[in-house]
Parts: sequence; structure tokens; C-alpha cells
Amino acid sequence: EEANTKAEAEASRIIAEAKQNGSQILEEARDKAEAEASRIIAEAEQKAGQFLEEAKEKAAAQTMSLVDEYEQRARKIVEEAERIAAAPAAERPAQIIRTLQEKAALEAEAKEEGKKAAQQKRVELVVIPPINFAQLTKLRISLQQFPDLRVLATGGSLEGGATISIFMEEPIPLTDELRAMGTIEEAVEEELLDSHPLGDFLKQAMPARSSKRSETQRILVVLRRDES
Repeated sequence: EEANTKAEAEASRIIAEAKQNGSQILEEARDKAEAEASRIIAEAEQKAGQFLEEAKEKAAAQTMSLVDEYEQRARKIVEEAERIAAAPAAERPAQIIRTLQEKAALEAEAKEEGKKAAQQKRVELVVIPPINFAQLTKLRISLQQFPDLRVLATGGSLEGGATISIFMEEPIPLTDELRAMGTIEEAVEEELLDSHPLGDFLKQAMPARSSKRSETQRILVVLRRDES
């Protein structure tokens, strides 16, 4: 009887201690979780503040650049008007027509250059099958080593290949850089396929363009076969 009583008392004490220890553990875990959440929120707020400051600085720099550009345009318009006004009355119509023609030619050239720059900045790598996914991963990691290049997305294609969308802050000879990589057998810009010895075969492997990315430059990539 005494043994049973002592055993029950000991069991009750152990259960009580376990409950107390469990409550303490839960409380400590809750405190740690709250502290970690606060730290994560603080870091996020700090990073958001940094991004905001950087965005403001970039916006201010772009604004000043636009102001300078418009001042130059305004000055040029005034100079052209003064030159036309100073010309003899008989020559003014011809000068006005010539000025308008020059302006139209410059605008067309600027538009074409802007279009080319936009195409150069966003590039889509089209990796044709067969695909070695280990090599594809190495390719993506290698691309991330370029300081002015950012990998936007990696996806599959209906033909069984893969696409890697990238954005370049500054134009680089990307095709040459790709050919120098050990995982790549060949890299060809889409517009040069007609002059490539295997152009007909490679064009068949090139998927159709998406209407949303009709202006994006595309480079066809053939991965090196895994000899192992």
C-alpha cells in the first residue's frame, strides 16, 4: 500500500514537472519565433527602404537627364527658327522643308536605335532537345556570374526544349560568351540561321515566337552531349 502511494505520488510529480517543462519549452519557442519574426520584418523594412532610396536616386538622375535633353532640344529649335528667320524670304520655304526632312530622318534613326537597344537588352535563349538538365543548371549558374546580366526565368517548351529569359543592363557579346562555355556545343543568333551550315535543321528545332515577345532577340543553344 505504501509502495503504491509513493509510486502514484512520484508519477504525479513527474507529470507535473513534464507539464511545467513543456510549458517552458513552448514559451521559449514562442519567444524565439516572435523574435525571429521581428528580425525578419526589420530586415525586410530595411531592404525596402534601401530599394526605395535607390529608386528615388535613379528617378532623380533620369529626371535631370530628361531636363538636359529637353533644354538641348528647345535650344536647337530656337536656333533653327532664328536661322530660318534670318534667311531671305524666298529661301525660307526651302529651309523649312529641309529642316522638317532632317528632323524626320533623325527621329526615324532614333526610333530604330531605340528598337535595337530594347532587343539587345532582353534576350531569350532557346535550348533545343535533347536536354541534359545538369548542364542546363550549370548554364544558368554560369549566366548569373556576369555582372550586367540577370536571369529572369527558365521554362520548358512544347517541343521538349527549354527557354532561359535574360536581361542585360549593358550589351555584351553574349553569343561568343555562350560558345566559350564548356556545356555548350553551339550558339547561333536567330537572324543568322540562314547562313549557318545547319541552318535548315536548326530552324526546324526553333519554336514559334510568342506574340508578346516578337521583338525579343533569340539565341538558339545546342548543349554538348554528355559523353559519360
